[in-house]
Amino acid sequence: MKEINEENLEEGDLFEGDIVGLIRGAAQKPTKTRGLWPNGIIPYEIDPIFPPASRDIILAGQKMIENATRINGSDCIKFISRTNEDTYIRVINGSGCWSYVGKKMTKGAQDLSLRSPGCMKNAIAAHEFMHAMGFWHEQSRPDRDNYIKVIYENIKLEKIGNFKKYQIDKVDYLNQLYDYDSVMHYEPKAFTSNGLPTIVPKEINAKIGQRTHLSQIDIAEIRALYNCK
Repeated sequence: MKEINEENLEEGDLFEGDIVGLIRGAAQKPTKTRGLWPNGIIPYEIDPIFPPASRDIILAGQKMIENATRINGSDCIKFISRTNEDTYIRVINGSGCWSYVGKKMTKGAQDLSLRSPGCMKNAIAAHEFMHAMGFWHEQSRPDRDNYIKVIYENIKLEKIGNFKKYQIDKVDYLNQLYDYDSVMHYEPKAFTSNGLPTIVPKEINAKIGQRTHLSQIDIAEIRALYNCK
C-alpha cells in the first residue's frame, strides 16, 4: 500500500505546515498557555460532505485517542457529537490536514481540516485532533538537538522556518522525555528538497514520523495535560 505523504497535504503558509493561528517568521510564538477543552470533553461536527468511509476514519482517529488514554474504564478524553454546545470542532474537507492548537474559540466553530481522501488515515486524524487538544510538534522541542540532527541543506528553502526550535520558556513538555515514536513527530524526509533526509535521529535505529498509533509518551502527555488520574 502506498504511504500517505502528509507533507503534500499541508498548507504552505501555515506555521510548521499544519498549524492555524500562528504565522511563520512572525513574532508570535507557541506558549505554555494552551486552551484546554473543559473536562476533556470535545464536541464536534463532521461536514456531511464527507463520504461514509472518510467519516469512519475521522471517528476512528477520535477513538484512537479515547481508547488509549482511558484509565480504569474512565474516559480522559471524550469526543461527543455536538448538540447545542457553543464551542466545538468542525471537521471540514478543506485544502489539507491542519488544525489550531488548543481550544481557541470562546464561541462558535473551530475548524479542523482533513482532506478526503488524502488525509484519511486514523493516526493522521489523531495527529490533528491532538493539535486541537493543545499539542505541538515533537521535533521543535527546545532540547531536540540532543536527539536529532536537522539537515538544513536538504530542506526546501521556503520551508526552513518549519524547523525552528521553540523557546525553552515558551513551551511545557510535561516532564516527559523526547519521543521519537510520537505521532506528533515529523518524518525523516519532511519538506525535503532533494529526496534526502531532513531529520536524522541521533539514537541508532530510532524511527520517527510514524502515523499508526499514539506512543506511550503521547498517552502520558495527554493524561498529564488533562489531569486524568
